[in-house]
Amino acid sequence: MNENCSGNILIEFADHLTQFVSINKEVPYIKNETRYKLDQTKFDEKAFLDDLSIQKFEELGNPNERFSDLIWKYEATVKRHMPLKKVTNKEKKMNNKPWISKEILKKIKIRNNLFARKKQDTNNVHLKNSYNRFINSVNNDIKE
Repeated sequence: MNENCSGNILIEFADHLTQFVSINKEVPYIKNETRYKLDQTKFDEKAFLDDLSIQKFEELGNPNERFSDLIWKYEATVKRHMPLKKVTNKEKKMNNKPWISKEILKKIKIRNNLFARKKQDTNNVHLKNSYNRFINSVNNDIKE
């Protein structure tokens, strides 16, 4: 940054110098925040569509009121077939790490089991090598 002109910041770029800006941003984290999600475990698509098809929609009147009625009835149908479910702390943590897939979670469990076995049998060279190869595989998957 070279100049400050009447409250505006003037930034000049050069092709031979690396330039970057570091901004400290506080991310509010509320530990005891209660979150909810739709519970899709017992969702039956046919029953949902049948329920939605029997709804009576207004054909005349103000388009805004008709649209509001449509949204209200659709949301009510969704709530009947997929009620809200409280999100667990584990799910909250996983939502903060979207790159961790189910396959990676399985590999992490295997890695942890290998570590526990390696810790019990410290003289087993084969187990140590297997653990090291597997931990590298898990780390590569996470990086990808």
